[in-house]
Amino acid sequence: MKNILKEYKDDNLEYDQFIKYINNIREVAVYV
Repeated sequence: MKNILKEYKDDNLEYDQFIKYINNIREVAVYV
């Protein structure tokens, strides 16, 4: 069970970075 939680946490970090990346693209698109 701990392994699953750890993997989920790692995935969440990647997901968080992905969301920030998408938000950055949106901000750039607004200025273009």
